[in-house]
Amino acid sequence: MIIGRFGLAILALAVAGYFVEQRQRAGSRPTDTPTFALMITGVRSLLEHSIIYQP
Repeated sequence: MIIGRFGLAILALAVAGYFVEQRQRAGSRPTDTPTFALMITGVRSLLEHSIIYQP
């Protein structure tokens, strides 16, 4: 039961650790900037409002 419960969590953490150690490639966007945070917030807001106001 422990393996079934925590196996996927350990696998997900291992994959996340692998991605953290990779260097940034050309063409990828940094995700630790205020511009990125504002963009995500704006897109989320637009999606939420479009779902709420649809008939």
